[in-house]
Amino acid sequence: MRPIKLEIEGINSFDERQTLDFDKVGRSKLFCICGKTGAGKSTIFDCLMFAVYGKSNKGDLADIVNLSRTAAFVGLDFAEGGSVYRVERSIKCRFEKDADGNRTDKRIPETDCMLYRDGAPIAKGKEATALLRDIVGLDAGEFKNVYLLEQGEYAEFLKKQPAKQTEAVGKIFSLMRFGDVHKLAADGAKRADADAANVEARMSDLGDASPEAVRTAKSELSALRAKTTALGKDIELKKTELDALDVKRLEYAAFVEKQRAVKAHAERLAEAEKNFREAGLKFDEFALSHTDDGQKRIAELRAESDRLIALCTLDREYKAAAAQAEQKADAAKKKADEKSKTDARTAELKNAADGAFAAFEAAAEQFRAAAYGMDRRSDAVERAMEKLFCGERTARAESVDGIIYELKDEKTKYDALDARRADTEKDIREKTAAADDAARKIELYAEAEKTAADALEAARQADGAAREKLAAAMLGSHAAAVRSGLHAGDVCPVCGGIYGGGGCGGDDDIDAVKAEAERADAELKAAQQRAMDAAAATERARSDRAALDKELGALRSRLDGVKAELDATLVEPEAYTALAAAIKKAKLGGAEFIGCEREAAKHGAAAAVAEAERKAADEAAREAAENAAAIKLKLGGDVGATETLLKSVTDELRGLEKKQADDAAEKAELVAAVERARAAVDAVRSTLEAAQADCPVDMPEFDGEAYDNKKAIFDELSAKRAGYERETAVREEALRSLTERSERLKSLGDERAMHVKRRDDLHVIAEITRGKAMLNYVAAEYIEQFTAIASGILSELSGGKYSMGYDKENGFTVSDFLNDGKSRKTDTLSGGELFLASLAVAIAIARSESNGNNTFFFLDEGFGTLDDELIDVVYGALESLSSDCLVGVISHSGSLIDRMPSCVEIKEATDTSGSRIVY
Repeated sequence: MRPIKLEIEGINSFDERQTLDFDKVGRSKLFCICGKTGAGKSTIFDCLMFAVYGKSNKGDLADIVNLSRTAAFVGLDFAEGGSVYRVERSIKCRFEKDADGNRTDKRIPETDCMLYRDGAPIAKGKEATALLRDIVGLDAGEFKNVYLLEQGEYAEFLKKQPAKQTEAVGKIFSLMRFGDVHKLAADGAKRADADAANVEARMSDLGDASPEAVRTAKSELSALRAKTTALGKDIELKKTELDALDVKRLEYAAFVEKQRAVKAHAERLAEAEKNFREAGLKFDEFALSHTDDGQKRIAELRAESDRLIALCTLDREYKAAAAQAEQKADAAKKKADEKSKTDARTAELKNAADGAFAAFEAAAEQFRAAAYGMDRRSDAVERAMEKLFCGERTARAESVDGIIYELKDEKTKYDALDARRADTEKDIREKTAAADDAARKIELYAEAEKTAADALEAARQADGAAREKLAAAMLGSHAAAVRSGLHAGDVCPVCGGIYGGGGCGGDDDIDAVKAEAERADAELKAAQQRAMDAAAATERARSDRAALDKELGALRSRLDGVKAELDATLVEPEAYTALAAAIKKAKLGGAEFIGCEREAAKHGAAAAVAEAERKAADEAAREAAENAAAIKLKLGGDVGATETLLKSVTDELRGLEKKQADDAAEKAELVAAVERARAAVDAVRSTLEAAQADCPVDMPEFDGEAYDNKKAIFDELSAKRAGYERETAVREEALRSLTERSERLKSLGDERAMHVKRRDDLHVIAEITRGKAMLNYVAAEYIEQFTAIASGILSELSGGKYSMGYDKENGFTVSDFLNDGKSRKTDTLSGGELFLASLAVAIAIARSESNGNNTFFFLDEGFGTLDDELIDVVYGALESLSSDCLVGVISHSGSLIDRMPSCVEIKEATDTSGSRIVY
């Protein structure tokens, strides 16, 4: 990762927000952070750790929040993998309360985190912290060792005993897990032994499932199948004999059945002939006992019934006419009562209408007062004034709905325009913020483009050098090939001279040089792609900014137009609220007035109708009474008795007619019975004749006992075969189960052997890693690796005076080449020499842990004890280191500060302000 910018607010002595721009102070890739003791220099390191990991070297996060504040903020912009990230962390403190609910001095921190990539949010909270860990690729301890070097710690590290140094290296490189290898191996061996025992117990649960048992079961099953097959052949022979007997049995049974049918048909014929005779006798008896004397009486009764029916009709007409006359009289009385009530209700409604219109006029006056209070009145308000105070009362009251619609329409249009104004102003604010963000992106991308261009130029130079080297190597190789075939005194085929002998030369490794040229070419192409990507990103950012500026211009023009439309509506919201309230009251009074007027008009019309209906009812009652009197005169003395006489005649007539119908039905049934009996006789006789023709004269009797004996033998054999088949199925299932258990037993045996082998292997590992043997071995490898790197760095720092070594007995040593390369322990070095050695080790450890991927180093060390000559050496080392990465140094040394190409000063806090970052 490469830090770009750090923002601090409310952390320790940094009260107000301060910004450290690494791109600004680190243009030469080497800068110094200086300031008085306590000003807040080391807080810079602590804020970097907090931004990336949400942790503080000071412990509780509440302790790093400025005591005058309850909240703090840290923001870090950094580049990684071609993207620009920004992490923002905040701390909010609340005060703990005691048991009585009173606030204490103890502060409890609550944190939040937001992570952005190229300006867009991608994660927050714990998810953001986890994602940051993946992006950086180091945990907090590794990050501190790789990027934030505290020199004092490495000076103490060099003085430790070898055992302590091994332990320290284990912690620095996260190797302590190797110290647990012995215990892990021993525990693994125990688990493997337990697994083997468990598998062995599972094997014993399977019982005898050996291959011999499987073979025995298969042999027994084959023998049972052979017995079943032999029995099946015997059953087939028996079945053939039984089928032949079955044919004869069925033929004899059919003969017996036909004989039974002939006998049954004969019996049915005799019964049918008997029924035919009895039906004829019943018909003859009925014909002798019935005559036609009842027909004359039926005719007489029908004539009397017709006469009485005519009188009944006249009697019913009289009753209806009398009832109608009574109803008409009652209706005439009701119509008179309704007329009186309608007149009274009409008078009440007219009074109510007058009161309602008075309320309408009072509300209209309120409307007029509100309208006169407006600076400017719209045409709708003027029309409303005219409608409310001019014309007939009904027209004025009915105009309210139209007035409400016009005023509501004007207010709706105003509200829509006002909402458009607010939305447009919001869009302008959002687009302005987006334009500012786009401007910041342009600056970042432009810097990235410059960096890519520099890298491209360097790649071009490296590619050219590699090509020249390859050409020279190929030429040398060709010349060497020619010389290898010449002897002293030969003529050279290239130059024509006499070859005098000598080395062949041109032994450079062509493949290695060619590979180097190919790598340079690949790096050049990658640099060209990065340069094009950076230029495209810058162009996109500028295009986005231009588009946003264009949108802002359009939005501002839209806002001016909306404001002009708002002014043209002549709507005053407060005045329209008063107008709306007044017109609502007017609507209530007008609606009540119109309702009363309309209902009064309805009642007046109803009164006229009621009078006409009363007169019509009186006339109808008179006519009905006269009609009833005329009908009564026609009836004479039979009024009310006609229906009784008619019922008596009708009952007698119905009785006679029913008897006639019953006799006819009985006669028809007797005739039908005779015909059915005759038909039955003919049908049964025909059936009997057909059965007699189909029945054989005679047939030998079937031996049923012999058939039953053979059938019993066949059934017994079939049952025996079914038993064999069931036993075969049982044995097949047993064989399948035995086979499965046998295969499972073999699988478990293999599994047990695997667990036993794993147990034995882990025993060996546990034996050879007793104590810290594994940790010591791995740590020694790491120490050997970074010591080689540190030796080169120390040689460079000391001008070739010292190199560094390590052995398990004495720890770190230095070879003094001013004293014949004699070796001595690092604790014999002077302060300045020890400083150079610890600096070399710190940088070597950081490079080893980051695998050479460092993009920055920050060193927190006091250089004040070094003389000017040593300061020059240290500065030269830092300057050399800055060719590969960004190097920042916290220092109080004026000599070192004066040499630095860029410095940033931390101004200490005062009574009126917190610490400040000054460039």
